[in-house]
Amino acid sequence: MPLAEDLLYPDPQKERQKHKLKRLVQHPNSFFMDVKCPGCYKITTVFSHAQTVVVCVGCSTVLCQPTGGKARLVEGSDALKSINNAEKRGKRQVIIRPSSKVIIRFLTVMMKHGYIGEFEIVDDHRAGKIVVNLTGRINKCQVISPRFDIRMADLEKWTSNLLPSRQFGFLVLTTSAGIMDHEEARRKHVGGKILGFFF
Repeated sequence: MPLAEDLLYPDPQKERQKHKLKRLVQHPNSFFMDVKCPGCYKITTVFSHAQTVVVCVGCSTVLCQPTGGKARLVEGSDALKSINNAEKRGKRQVIIRPSSKVIIRFLTVMMKHGYIGEFEIVDDHRAGKIVVNLTGRINKCQVISPRFDIRMADLEKWTSNLLPSRQFGFLVLTTSAGIMDHEEARRKHVGGKILGFFF
């Protein structure tokens, strides 16, 4: 139990530490996750934050580096989840936030093959948003993480693993010639990194 004197005249350093911890807990960019320490192999739930480095208590190995901003999922995963959910509910339009060049190119490939209708990029003076018209053709679209390197010789293996049949659906790759579907990559004789697929 703290003495009355401690309550009246608290130690400034302890107060600063207390307020710092409180601020970290309340910060919207903070999150908890399970991490296996590479030093002592203990799995611990760590508290990571945009401005903190998390260190293992047992062996002082750095577990998490500062993210420098809000922890983000794989680019495009939220966008494709929004499209999947809207298609399941039978909606004709869906709004995707935030907008990015990769998402726009991915949607362009989908539109080229008639899986979605036209889309409009709206500049809201923030991160931007995209209004996508749906046609009801999409059964599934998903981002692949990590972005595996795919050689041209391996395209057949990846299409058979991810797509329901040869003539149904497309892989989306990012190549030296730009973002394209696997059939265009085969025609141009280029490999690249896989972004995702749709069918």
